[in-house]
Amino acid sequence: MPDAKSLKKDTLELSKILPPDAPLDRLLTTLANHDAAVRMLTSVYPSTHEADIRKALSQLATLTRSLNEWATAKPAAKSAPEELTTENADVPAMLSFPDRVVFGYPGAIGKCKRVKVFVDGASKGNPGPAYAGVQITTIEGEPVYEAGLALGEMTNNAAEYHGMLHALEMLTENGCPEAYFFSDSMLMVNQMNGEWQVKHPGIMPLIQRAQVLRKKLSRFQIVHVRRENNRRADELANLACKKKLVKK
Repeated sequence: MPDAKSLKKDTLELSKILPPDAPLDRLLTTLANHDAAVRMLTSVYPSTHEADIRKALSQLATLTRSLNEWATAKPAAKSAPEELTTENADVPAMLSFPDRVVFGYPGAIGKCKRVKVFVDGASKGNPGPAYAGVQITTIEGEPVYEAGLALGEMTNNAAEYHGMLHALEMLTENGCPEAYFFSDSMLMVNQMNGEWQVKHPGIMPLIQRAQVLRKKLSRFQIVHVRRENNRRADELANLACKKKLVKK
C-alpha cells in the first residue's frame, strides 16, 4: 500500500491534469488511463484489481457521456419563450400566480413514460430572495411542464434543492415516470448520489424529503451538467425574479 508521501505526490500530479471545468466523462476517462489515479483507488480498495478499477471508471464515463448527450439534445419542438401568448399554438400560454409562473400543465407529465428534468436555483444575496426554475421535457426534448418559482429567503444551495423538490412533487403526483435529472449544482448532484456528505443542517431535511420522493419514481438518476446546458431552468428562475414574485 502506498505511504502518505507517495499519495501526496500522486494527488499533486493529478491536480495538474484534471482542470476543474472539464466535463465529468472526460475526467473519468483521464482517471481510468492514469496510473497515479488507479494506484490511489487501489490503496482505498485494496481487494480490487487495477483492471477492475479502470473498467469501472470507463463504464461511468460512458454512462455520463450518454446522459449529457440526452441533456444537450436539440428539442423536437421550440422551448417555451419567456413571454407566451395563446397565439403560439406549439406551447401552452403562461399562467402567472403570486409565487410562480407556469408553462404547461402537470397532468401532461402522466402521459410520458420517461422524462428529462432540468433544475436550477439562485439566491440574490446568499442568503437572500431566492428563486428556482424547473423544466420537464419528453426524452426527445419537447417541453411538457415548466415553472419559475419564488422561494422566499434562503441560500443558493437551498434554492437548488427546492427546485428539485418541486420537480419531484410534480412527477410523483402525475404518474411517477422514469426521470433523468440534470443540474449545474455539483454539490446537490453529489449529495443526492451519496458521494458527498451533507454538512449544513438546513439542507438535511431537504435531501431527506428528496430521497423519499425519488423512491416513488420508477427510475431516478441525477447528473451534473455545465451551466450552458441548463439555460432554460436558469431563464425560468430569472423570470420569477424579474416579475418580482413573492413566496406566499
